[in-house]
Amino acid sequence: RKSSAQHLIAFMLTSILILLLTMKLAAELRRQNITLSQRLSIEKLAIWLSQQLSHIKHLKAIYHLQPDICHIITQKRKRKSQIQKLIDLLA
Repeated sequence: RKSSAQHLIAFMLTSILILLLTMKLAAELRRQNITLSQRLSIEKLAIWLSQQLSHIKHLKAIYHLQPDICHIITQKRKRKSQIQKLIDLLA
């Protein structure tokens, strides 16, 4: 089944809107929390925002969304870097 041009445009505009909301929220979270700015995951934030938007019933509810920080930050890297692995091989 083919999608109409209007349908595809609606998908594109929706994607752009979600991206803008995600970036605005990320900027606000970074402004509020200096340590969060180093480890904030835009991908996790976008997933969280998409899940929240699918459950709201009124547009006003967007203003009250507050993500749990532990769900939107990146984890510290546990594996060794490539340089450290190379040094270990040479030692």
